[in-house]
Amino acid sequence: YRDKYFLYENKPCSDEDAEDCIKCLEMRIKFAGGEIGYGEWGDSLHFKNKS
Repeated sequence: YRDKYFLYENKPCSDEDAEDCIKCLEMRIKFAGGEIGYGEWGDSLHFKNKS
């Protein structure tokens, strides 16, 4: 069903199932120097400064 909802061509992960896609995203984020905080609160540092 995903192939019917492309916003643009060559979209990453469009031909993978969810489990493969999350592994790919984790790898991309880790390569960029970040990590996913599963189970952690998700407010950005910018939000903290606004309040």
